[in-house]
Amino acid sequence: MGDGSFNLLEKKIPISSLFKGLGLLSAFLYSFMLVLASLASVYTNIMKVLFAVMAVCAIVYSILIKRRLSYNPAVISLFLFAIFVLMTCFWAENKSVALTEASRLIQLVFVSISLYLLIDKEEDVTLIVNALMLGGLFMMCWSLYLHGITHIISTIVEGGRVAVLQANLDSAIFTLTNAILLYKVLFEKKYLYLIPYVIGLILLFGTGSRTGFIVTCVQVLIYIILKTGQSGLKFAIPAIAVLAVAVIVVLPRFIDMNEYGSRIESIGDFLTEDADELNKAEDRDGSLVKRKIMLEFGEHLIKRKPLQGYGLGHYEYYFNVEYGESRPPHSTYIQLMVGTGIVGTFLYYFVYLISALIFLAASIESIVRKRKNKKKAEKDADRADGQSKKKHAPGGYAPLFFCVIIMYLVNNLSSNMLTNKYPYVLFGLFAGYIGMIINRRKNNKSQLAAAASGGEANGEKTL
Repeated sequence: MGDGSFNLLEKKIPISSLFKGLGLLSAFLYSFMLVLASLASVYTNIMKVLFAVMAVCAIVYSILIKRRLSYNPAVISLFLFAIFVLMTCFWAENKSVALTEASRLIQLVFVSISLYLLIDKEEDVTLIVNALMLGGLFMMCWSLYLHGITHIISTIVEGGRVAVLQANLDSAIFTLTNAILLYKVLFEKKYLYLIPYVIGLILLFGTGSRTGFIVTCVQVLIYIILKTGQSGLKFAIPAIAVLAVAVIVVLPRFIDMNEYGSRIESIGDFLTEDADELNKAEDRDGSLVKRKIMLEFGEHLIKRKPLQGYGLGHYEYYFNVEYGESRPPHSTYIQLMVGTGIVGTFLYYFVYLISALIFLAASIESIVRKRKNKKKAEKDADRADGQSKKKHAPGGYAPLFFCVIIMYLVNNLSSNMLTNKYPYVLFGLFAGYIGMIINRRKNNKSQLAAAASGGEANGEKTL
């Protein structure tokens, strides 16, 4: 055991691998149980234990393998954001509220960093992505068990929505799960996943979520663009045909439906009218009126203190002072701007933006590489990509992560995701995958440099 290994059934396993394995198992269970925590509070306590195990294993694993600190823009931005959130407690009016919210957020940031430290292989990313997908599939099965597929479909056809489905919470889970499922269908060519994807769409429309509808449209559009770049006209023509039918034939009928369609149509009124005008309308939507009031109140607070904000939790604090009830603003952008100002909002969204740019570049690079290898034999093309077609899609998870980032940027317009656990698991995945991309490029440069120096040495010997 002095060689840093553990003897298990006569097979030596490095101690570092044991800590990594335990950490990844905890991360898998933690990611899966994100859905369960929304159903019962007891799972939240289990997740706290899983987080502690994951964090300890990640730190020990990093020490054992002597992991060097590398320049990862997503991790640096997330770390600076956590420090700035703590700083806001000094000038917050209600320091108790600010400190409580800051401690919650910093714990979530540590979830991201723990995941980042554990991820150094594509298989690690696959494990966590599958955990998120399985959690979403469990939620779909649970919703079908509670409400029945026939009841949900008949409600949608009649123009209503299944009131017992939670529009914001459930739709966020369904849209993320659908993004993973559609990625597996289009990029990994696992067509059986099309069945749960269609079920996910039905459940999503059953929630009546306006944000879910918009995010789904964005999701499909991004995948069509990326897949068209990869596969060319053989994918573009049928995809555009299906999209045209959906927009020309299905969408107008969908908008004419009595409840959900009117909810989609009312988005235009929300963007162009103020709260008083919305309140006076004959077809008044109480949800939109409340959101508009909260939005206008947030804008008022931001104008008074735009740079550094008031401290986390202070939107709810001041809203309670003004209106006698504590309500979040239904927008992560407003929540961040009020709580942390321009500085904190920039640091937080820089994680999304820099990750999106890196994943978009990786997706484009994969498309270019595939087209260059088009004339070669399939086996040679796969070897050039350095991937097995059975295991990973061309370009890896870059297309999926780019799509998810754009979805969340849109979703944050009308959802409170600042202290939601899902984004921080995703941040850990993004950071880990960015680290893999950076290391891969460094290794490629080193190999090219070694090859060039070797060529020069051979040239000198020949001379």
